[in-house]
Amino acid sequence: MQLGVEAGGEGLPLLSANAFVNRLDNLIVTALDREASDAQNLSIFRYSNIGR
Repeated sequence: MQLGVEAGGEGLPLLSANAFVNRLDNLIVTALDREASDAQNLSIFRYSNIGR
């Protein structure tokens, strides 16, 4: 929620309010790449976007 008060063109107050809803949780998934990790003796993770 965002609420703001500003001065208008002739000094008149201007009130504005905005509401936002974001459903953007868990859009990126991580997975351990075992083959690359074993080959390089490191823990290598791959990142990918998931659909909604």
